[in-house]
Amino acid sequence: MMVFFFLFAFALGLLVLHKIPIFIIIGIGYLIYIYWRKGRKIFIYILLVMILGFLVSLIKFTNNPNNGIYQGIVIESKDNYVLFLSKGERFYLYLKENTYEVGDYLKIEGLAEEIKFTTYESQFDFKEYLTNKGVYRQLNSYHIETIWANPLRFKARKNEFLANFNENTRAIIDAFLFFNKDYDSSFVQLASDLNIVYLFAVNGVYLHLLMRVISYLVGLKFSKKIAMITPLIIFFPYFLITFYRPSIMRVLLLEIFKICNEFYFKKKVSRLSMLSLTAFLFLFIDYHLIYQSSFYVGFLISLMMSFINKTMYKRKKLFQKISVPIIIYLAVLPFSLSFDGSIHLLSLIYQFIILPFNTPFVVLALISFYFYPFTNLLNGYGDFLAQMINFFARIDIRIYLGELSSFFLLIYYFLIFIALFTLEARMLRHFKISTLITIIFLLINAIPIRSYFYHGVYFINVGQGDAILLNDNGKTILIDTGGSLYNDIANETLIPFFRKKQINKIDYVITTHNDFDHSGALENLRKNFTVKNYLSSSDAFPLSYGDFYIENLNIYQGNEDENDNSLVLYFEFIDYKFLLMGDASKKIEEKILKDHPSLDCDILKVGHHGSNTSSGEAFIKQVSPLEAIISVGASNYYGHPHQEVIDILTSQNIKIRRTDIEGTIAYVSLF
Repeated sequence: MMVFFFLFAFALGLLVLHKIPIFIIIGIGYLIYIYWRKGRKIFIYILLVMILGFLVSLIKFTNNPNNGIYQGIVIESKDNYVLFLSKGERFYLYLKENTYEVGDYLKIEGLAEEIKFTTYESQFDFKEYLTNKGVYRQLNSYHIETIWANPLRFKARKNEFLANFNENTRAIIDAFLFFNKDYDSSFVQLASDLNIVYLFAVNGVYLHLLMRVISYLVGLKFSKKIAMITPLIIFFPYFLITFYRPSIMRVLLLEIFKICNEFYFKKKVSRLSMLSLTAFLFLFIDYHLIYQSSFYVGFLISLMMSFINKTMYKRKKLFQKISVPIIIYLAVLPFSLSFDGSIHLLSLIYQFIILPFNTPFVVLALISFYFYPFTNLLNGYGDFLAQMINFFARIDIRIYLGELSSFFLLIYYFLIFIALFTLEARMLRHFKISTLITIIFLLINAIPIRSYFYHGVYFINVGQGDAILLNDNGKTILIDTGGSLYNDIANETLIPFFRKKQINKIDYVITTHNDFDHSGALENLRKNFTVKNYLSSSDAFPLSYGDFYIENLNIYQGNEDENDNSLVLYFEFIDYKFLLMGDASKKIEEKILKDHPSLDCDILKVGHHGSNTSSGEAFIKQVSPLEAIISVGASNYYGHPHQEVIDILTSQNIKIRRTDIEGTIAYVSLF
């Protein structure tokens, strides 16, 4: 048990810098608990381990060779990129259809730069994904020389094997065996939308089940030692090609620890201690794992199951059989929320139904990969799994919890902690009550009334485009919708964002002009979300709605350049003066200044995404904003924002905020 307590302290230390406020509070609460329950001596040890975790999280290697030549090893290889380790620092390299294997030793001549990707609100953030792996820079303009190649060329074998199967089966096998989720596949997209795509990968559950079955069958004929070692021998080739996956290596190490515990330590070490020791080992090798959901969710489930089994009464009560999976489900629920802040009410049922069907599929896929591909059998099986997922999609029920604040998570996990504490203390009645309170607290948060308790202006990150949401206690206005040829901004960005904010309708949509990056998502938004009114003409202004009084300052319509017909909107809200320039040019700025010589603002939405066709120096000096918002996509084709505009804003001591750097930018006032 003590190893578990030390692991938790070390993990809290690692997480302090990641999300400081909540983990400082949790850490203080944990120390108080340890002092109260375990005494002063253990408290000091726990505090030292927590400090050690904090110090480890400060470690960050930087490799800047004078000759621009980096030598190191490939630590992860995907179809379109590799992660490369050189003198302690990890780099990202974009390599389309690369053939490099994990373990290849390379010499790369290139330029190291900060990672930049265009990201969108409520969509997968690849930059954050890499940062959580400890990757902060990428190598560009590179030349690669292979110094030593891993003799196990796994990718070619994988591609040859997958070519035997149809689209559905190929996507499922690729996810199961090779941890590659092809989001171009309709099956993977649907499983992801249901938030159960994680069920289609060989995680600890499947592998543990398979090894237990093999061990049992071997044990019918041979000794216990042979029965325990045989699964390790059988799966050794698979361990060899997937050694970089924590979920797989966790199973391997636990099996090794279990054998040692059985025959050398005479079962003196508990499973909880073995799990905790395994997690400790992983974190000492690579502390960045603590920031990756695949690691902490996998270990969290295993650790909680062991903790509960160790502390639970030995009684065979129905309530206990039900309460254990419920408390584990509640603990991991915040990690399993969809991008729109929703939970799938039936997801727990999906798991119980899918797991028994997935396990035989994994067995057949592994046998096929090792020996002979059972093409027809697996194709039929894959189509059956796809039909099952389609059926779940038709009956799916969602509850939108919205965005979970740090305060909510603090209270939520405090309640779960109380439930686990009462369980350990064998206060069964209090455990029931605390678990029920946790569920009620969760359901209360799901009541869609949050938008009625705040005022807010959100400059939504839609990449290269504009979309600005105004909320006044449930009265909503969307100014521009964004638009992209490569992403469905309405369904993949705007609507999930509204759901997270518990906004169920838009009262007014205003498009400043007809450029696609300002109005391209309008059609899909109106098809898939409640939009009550739509405005695009200057004749519709001034608009008075709730506390909003919005004026259009660009009354100079009929220009040949569509950008010069862009609405320029001004309003005062939550103690700020907002000026939204659309794509209006310097010519329109000069006309506005002539007619409004005393015009000023606090928040300026910079014209035309920071293009030097807008934001003239005289105009910026006159309106003199406190902050300037540039809504723009990272590394965009147009080179926005232009350095000339940045220099003008900087010279006036104006704080520059950019959606390509910060993501969605919000100004919010409660009540």
